[in-house]
This record gives sequence, structure tokens and C-alpha cells, in this order.
Amino acid sequence: MKFPVYLLLLLLVLSPAFVYAESQTISVETNSSSYEKGSAITVSGLITNYDVSDPNNVFQITLRVIAPNNNIITVDQLVPNSGGTYSTSVNTEGANWKLGGDYIVKVNYADQTASTTFTFIISDAAETAAETAAETAAETAAETAAVEKCGEGTHFEDGVCTLDEVVSIESAPSSTSSAQNVSMWIYSITFPLLIAFVIALFLYLISRASRKKTT
Repeated sequence: MKFPVYLLLLLLVLSPAFVYAESQTISVETNSSSYEKGSAITVSGLITNYDVSDPNNVFQITLRVIAPNNNIITVDQLVPNSGGTYSTSVNTEGANWKLGGDYIVKVNYADQTASTTFTFIISDAAETAAETAAETAAETAAETAAVEKCGEGTHFEDGVCTLDEVVSIESAPSSTSSAQNVSMWIYSITFPLLIAFVIALFLYLISRASRKKTT
């Protein structure tokens, strides 16, 4: 009769450990139910019956934020505090935060899972700014591609490759210099010929005068 009594006492002693293992859960919440573009989301929660005495039973928390189109836009690994609590901040400034609607925050700890939702609001100004940034990026990429196609000494302007002003200014003196060279060449030939003509005429007149005196 004593054996069943001892067995019952042993079960009573071990039962808190089983209850402890089975009752471990994780919770998650955000500090607001809605957020706007550019705001910070504080995610926090608690792991019940968290015990760091056994390292084999201590895990990291996996946090994921899922957009309305089911795309995962944020993934993070968190280490719980000694009391089993955790907290982190998620920034909504990035390019992935482009859809308004209901987002899901999901956390996993070992085989425990919890989730919560919040509403993400994109204002008209933020949407316009995002569209403008996208258009500017597209225009910049198009201009960069066009500039790469333009040859050296040209630039992309109004949809076409145009000669640089520096090239035009530098090319003008070369044409002027050519005209000056031709003019100097003509002058160098004409001036000696003119002098020779004057000398020949002067000699002719002297010779004619000498002939008149002889006769």
C-alpha cells in the first residue's frame, strides 16, 4: 500500500515542472493601433515562465512584420531580458513601407507563436513625395543612360546630345588662326613682288633717261 502513496507523492512533486513546461507562452503588442509613414513602431511582449537556468531551453525571438500583400518587410532576432520581456523599435521610413492597410506583427519563441495587427496610414503628402522620388530616380537613370551614349565633348540636353560650349569656343580660334596664316602667306608673297616691281620700274626710268642723254 505504501508504493502507490510514494508514487502519488512523486507525481505531486514533479507536476509543477510539467505545468511549468506546458504553460510557457509568448505575447506581443504594439504601442499604438495605427501609424503613419515615417513613424516608429514599438513592439514588446512577455515570455511566461521564462527560465535562463537551462541554456538548452533559452532561444531567440524571431520577429516578422508582414504587409497587406503578404510580403515580409521586416525580420529581426531578439534576445529576451532576464525576466522574459522583450522590446524593439521598427522604423517605417524605408521604401518597403509603401502600402497602406493592416499589417501583421508575428513573433516566434521555440514552438510558441503570437501575433498582433496594426493599421498603416500613408498620407497624400507622403504618397506624392514617394511618387516624385520615383519619377526623379527614373529620370536620372534615363539621363545617365543617355549621357553614356553621347560622345566625348557632348552633353545630353532636351532629349538630344549637344556639343559642349567649351568645344565650340576652342574650335573658333583654330579657324581664325587658319585665316590669319593664309593672310600672312599672301602678304609675304605680295610685298616682295611689289618691291621688285618698284625697283624694276625705277631702273627702267633711269635707263630711259640715260638713253635720252646719249642721243
